[in-house]
Amino acid sequence: AFGLRRALRSPSHEVLRTVWDNLALEGCKWARLVMLACVELDDKQRAQIFAELDADFRERAFTRPSFEMLPSWVQSVLLGLHGELGEDAEGVSPLGGAGAERAASRLCK
Repeated sequence: AFGLRRALRSPSHEVLRTVWDNLALEGCKWARLVMLACVELDDKQRAQIFAELDADFRERAFTRPSFEMLPSWVQSVLLGLHGELGEDAEGVSPLGGAGAERAASRLCK
C-alpha cells in the first residue's frame, strides 16, 4: 500500500506515477460499471464487460452499499467516525439500516 506517510517521504515523481497508475486502473473499472448501468448493450456485450471486472470490484459494486466504494479516508472524513466503520458481532455494517440513517444525519448537519 502507498500510504500518506510513505507518499510524503517519496519523490514527487514516484507519488505522481503511483497516483496515475491507480487512477487509470480504478478509472477503467468505473468506466465499465458506468457502461453497464447507462449504456444500452446486448446480452453478449453486457456479459463481456461484466466478466472483465475483477471479482472484488464486482462484489463491492453490486452487493455492498455505495458508500463503501469510497476510499476509507473519504469515509472517515465524511462521517468523522475514525475507526467506527467496522462490522458488529453479527457481521452487519453500521452503514446498513440505522447506521445509514446515522451517517446521513452526520452528513446533513
